[in-house]
Amino acid sequence: MRALLIGAVAALALAGCATTSTPQSSAMTVDDKGFAKLQTGSVYHVGTGLFCPDSYGDLPLIRTMEYQKAVDASCNYEDESSRVTVYAYASGGPLQDELERSVAAVLEASEDNELTLSQTLSEKCRDFGSSYNLQSQLLSGLSNILSDGGNEIQIDPSDEGGPVPYFVTALQGEGLNTFVAISQADRWRIKVRYTTLGVFDAEAEALQCAYLHDVVRTTVLSRGKADGAIEEADLQSLVDRLSEPKDER
Repeated sequence: MRALLIGAVAALALAGCATTSTPQSSAMTVDDKGFAKLQTGSVYHVGTGLFCPDSYGDLPLIRTMEYQKAVDASCNYEDESSRVTVYAYASGGPLQDELERSVAAVLEASEDNELTLSQTLSEKCRDFGSSYNLQSQLLSGLSNILSDGGNEIQIDPSDEGGPVPYFVTALQGEGLNTFVAISQADRWRIKVRYTTLGVFDAEAEALQCAYLHDVVRTTVLSRGKADGAIEEADLQSLVDRLSEPKDER
């Protein structure tokens, strides 16, 4: 547990994606694929509520798709060595079952790359997510105590616990790593597919897990918000709230 707590605190250092100012509804023009392009270069799919920033790290947004009107859409980010696609679609059923179907589809479509499941890399990404979920729940619990007068913090540092639960599987081929992550935002299923080319050491793979997590987290927490706003919680913000004078009225 001590190691998990250390990882949880370390995860606080990861910066979330920047948010943009709220666009005026009158300024939003929706294209024939259901996307509104914002002045920042970000886009918003009005049917699914999928918000896509203009870039994820160094990867620029290059393509949007609507597979089924108002209920199934994606955004694609790409450069010469990496690709990320985020999806939002209406779906039910267990996340784990959805992940297994998605991984099977990847394996079937990638026979030329001879992809194989990587238990080690999958567990590395799951551990990262669990550490994040633990620290997020600690912060959320402390925030509830401050705002609502509660006295309990519920902690569930499992793959399904935390404010942004997701399942992830990593696959490896010759000269590439690819990841599939599945999460949920209200009734919408969120899926992220991330592929990067190269031969990677353990440190590089840890950064890939962190990058994947940031994409999943941002996609889940910004869904349904045309400005992509995410309320960030960190230790400093809680310390500031603790030091605020109490309203005696």
